[in-house]
Amino acid sequence: MNEDTAPQSGVTNGNSVPIAENQYVKELFSILSENNKDTVGLSALIGHVKDMEDFVKRAESKIVDMKSQLDSMKEVQNHPIKTSLQNAIRSLEAKVADVKEQLAALKDSIIEGCKNAVTTFKEKGIAALNNIASFFHIKSNLQSMSNEMTKSVGICDKAITVFVK
Repeated sequence: MNEDTAPQSGVTNGNSVPIAENQYVKELFSILSENNKDTVGLSALIGHVKDMEDFVKRAESKIVDMKSQLDSMKEVQNHPIKTSLQNAIRSLEAKVADVKEQLAALKDSIIEGCKNAVTTFKEKGIAALNNIASFFHIKSNLQSMSNEMTKSVGICDKAITVFVK
């Protein structure tokens, strides 16, 4: 496999790979730094992706906690509220899975943008990177993730309200 065909996705076999460890991301940072170009925007983007990954991990952990707590509550074992809470948890799990898929797509878009920027730099030089944002086509991914997260938070809030009453 040459470097252009090596798997560089942010997700490999379902295991998340830190985007900052991707060869194209590291190479683009290196090119920008060596040529005294601003890396703040790219650093912020990578940081936001890490924050979203952390959010997803926390959400998954909370779902596990909710399931455990629900299973341990003997007084609701045959109560309609248990079914309602189980449905809310399943819904949350589905939303988190959707967010994970969107996050993987976002990471892939960022990596592809870095790869394209590196290739363009190698072909045309540093001037080609003056409008680096054009290499990243991620606006629709970010909007979709924002919408899903807003929905998930609403569902989680409703489930918590029912759970605490």
